[in-house]
Parts: sequence; structure tokens; C-alpha cells
Amino acid sequence: MKTIAKTVIILASLFLVSSILGAILFFNEYPVDRNFNNLNYLEINESEKITIEEINEIRINLLNEDISIESYSEETLDLKLTGHYSTRYSESPGIIYNKAGGILTITINKSKDKIIGFNSENINLYVKIPKNYSGDLEIKTVSGDSEIKGIKIDKLKLESVSGDIYINNLENNYAEYKSVSGDIEIINSKRTNKIKTISGDIEMINQEIENNLDINTVSGDIDLNLFENSNINLDFSSTSGDLRNSFGEIYGGENKIFVKTTSGDLRIY
Repeated sequence: MKTIAKTVIILASLFLVSSILGAILFFNEYPVDRNFNNLNYLEINESEKITIEEINEIRINLLNEDISIESYSEETLDLKLTGHYSTRYSESPGIIYNKAGGILTITINKSKDKIIGFNSENINLYVKIPKNYSGDLEIKTVSGDSEIKGIKIDKLKLESVSGDIYINNLENNYAEYKSVSGDIEIINSKRTNKIKTISGDIEMINQEIENNLDINTVSGDIDLNLFENSNINLDFSSTSGDLRNSFGEIYGGENKIFVKTTSGDLRIY
């Protein structure tokens, strides 16, 4: 009973901290304005094509935008920004990018006012990465979902505060995911190395374990759907979570899976 009570207190504290963090990031970026006069509702439709011949890392930083990434056969990076946004100003949000030292940084420029109670914002960034790009990709989002499908890169690092993560058919050498609040779903993807979450479920489907996998979560269930020939060695620890195994042998294999949870079940099948 004491263990359950302690877990509840930990989860409540973490939820409070994540909420405060989200509020600080939000109001730091967008100071509050209660002037509702001359409110403009702007439709967004902007695109950019960027040459990336000398780029070995792409960094994308977003606040309140969803992002979708896929590959295509052209040689330039294709960006498309769509949606709508409300502001007192006439300037529509736009794509900002910078190249320096082999790194391409991408963000969205928006006016610094926020109309509480009257704000309307729904912005999506669509990214197409050339199939011949073999560098790294780093994404940081606040209050936005992330979708990546069918791309081939070297390293992927994705950090999310309040947003779901969906990965499908990723070919890579290293992948790391961090989430404060949101679910993570990974399908048909190789070499997932680290997953760390505070609140949210983790689901990995058709997962081939070719290296060590390290999962650390505070609150949320974990489902691992492994290939039949996966040769794994599980190390599972939890404060108040159960292990359910319908996969078969999960100990003594070559590829180690470390799973640590505070509150959440692990299912392997």
C-alpha cells in the first residue's frame, strides 16, 4: 500500500513539473496579450527547397506545430508549412533556416503575441528528405505530434514535450527518443537504442533487435512485438508493474533489453 501511495505521489509531482515546464516554455516564447481588437486569422501555405549537399546534420526545433517527415527521390530538402494562425499582426508564420558548419537548422517564425481565449492555431510542417541523404536528424518539439516514415539516415534523436511520436520503416544506425508526455509507436524500424518517457505508452511492432535496447519510463505500459529469431536477454525492473511474456525465451541471448518502469506493465510477444 505504501508503495502504491509513493508511486501516486511521484506521478503527480512529475505531472505538475511537466505542466509547469510546458507553461514556462509557452509564455516565454509568446507573451500574453489580452487585446482582442484587430485579430487576424491567417491561412498559411509556404514552401522552401533547400540544397543539402554539404549538410551532415539536420536540426528541427518546433513549438505548437505538428511535423511529418518522409523521403523522396529529389536532391533538395523540401519543406511545406500549412495551417492557420491568429494574431494581431498581418505577418504570417514562416519557415526560418540557417546553414553553418555542416548543420542545417530549421524553425518556424511567429509573432510574439498570444490572444488568450481567442487564439486559433493549427500548423503543420511537412518535410521531404532526399533518399541519398545519409547524415543525422535531430528534432525537438513542444506541444506537437511527430511522424517519421520511410526514411534512411545515420542517427535520429527526437525529443518531445506533450506530443505523440510515430515512427514507421526507419532505416538507421542509431535512434534515441525522449518524451515528457505522449505515446510512442515504432513500427518496422531497426536499431532503436534508447527510449525515455515520463508519461505515455510505448509500442514497438515488428521490432528486430540487433543491438542493446534501453527503455526507461515512469508511467505507461510497454508492448514489444519481436521477430521470431530475436536473440534477447531481458533485464526488467519495476516498482509496480508486471511482466507478461508470450514470445518465448527472453533470457540469455546476445542482444540485451533493459527495461525500467516506475508504474507500467511490460508485454513481450
